[in-house]
Amino acid sequence: MISPGTIERIRELPVYDIISRYIDLKRAGANYTALSPFTSEKTPSFYVVPAKNIFKCFSTGKGGDAIRFVMELNNMDFVSAIVDIAGKVGERVEYEETEKATEQQTEREQLYKIMLAASRRYNEQLNALHNTHPAALELANRQFTNDTVAQWQIGWAPGDVSGGYTPDAWKFLTSILHEKALIGPALKIGLVTEKDKVVYDTFRNRIMFPIHNHLGRVVGFGGRALTPDKYNPKYMNSPESVLFDKKRVLFGLHYAQQAIRTVKWAGLVEGYTDVISFHQAGHENTVGTCGTALTPEQCALLKKYTNKVVLFPDPDAAGEASALRSIDLLTQHGFETAIVPMPKTDDGKKIDPDELIRAFANVKHEPETV
Repeated sequence: MISPGTIERIRELPVYDIISRYIDLKRAGANYTALSPFTSEKTPSFYVVPAKNIFKCFSTGKGGDAIRFVMELNNMDFVSAIVDIAGKVGERVEYEETEKATEQQTEREQLYKIMLAASRRYNEQLNALHNTHPAALELANRQFTNDTVAQWQIGWAPGDVSGGYTPDAWKFLTSILHEKALIGPALKIGLVTEKDKVVYDTFRNRIMFPIHNHLGRVVGFGGRALTPDKYNPKYMNSPESVLFDKKRVLFGLHYAQQAIRTVKWAGLVEGYTDVISFHQAGHENTVGTCGTALTPEQCALLKKYTNKVVLFPDPDAAGEASALRSIDLLTQHGFETAIVPMPKTDDGKKIDPDELIRAFANVKHEPETV
């Protein structure tokens, strides 16, 4: 049987990249269209929707992901379609024993569902907070609208221990996971932590930013502490897992990929709030590195959409040094690059990308190509 890893890599390919290798597609706004390959017609009724990573043929009712398209087009079974796509995109097909492969695929789907459920629970908790809560005030200070909070599924992980630790203080997720007998899987993806035989929530008292892969599936979280200190870092990511490999993920790419194709360049920042602020202001071709240094794997991922990158570095020495390293790496991977130095306020203080974009949020503009 084809390995789950091969299937996952094929599934993660943008639907446009696959279908465009079989039929000619023309842009139609945010989507692509073509004459139906399944029937004779004079007016296009076949659509590819990159934002949802699906196709839809209105003349025949057929629809689904790119694998389903190849199955329908060539009258193939699932395995044959995977092999056919792999041949066209240059992907190596790996095989595993049937029982093991099935178990791994089933486990992965369960983990995705747990991640999504956690994201929804965090978001519900944020929505339940009073508008004077520090987390609500922090998001309001950043001028995030309700629509933005909903779109990015921003949440809140409680766990207040200001009155002293209690056994239930750090079990916002843990208690429900116990009820559903899901502690084992949750440990694998870092939603909960076990120490001295005690299981508790990994994220506590943090604003939660779900991290999606480029298909829009939640693979991890970035949590921002409201009162960071040396024992409590300002930002904390989910640990590496079968779902989350931070060197292969670009924050916001699931929303940015179509805009990047349209304007033909990508904006690159570091932080979660930077990405969200840029998108809210209309710069939807922006992605972030999850607060870490740019990696060769992220460059390869970005190269699927563009060969031009503009960096917006953090204004401190570390951010500027990171930008210089990123330029070297991007150049090695064949990108055309540019950098936007952060300006200073009247008193000489440099502002970060989030502050910059909010300062010009009301300036009307049209996206430009570089």
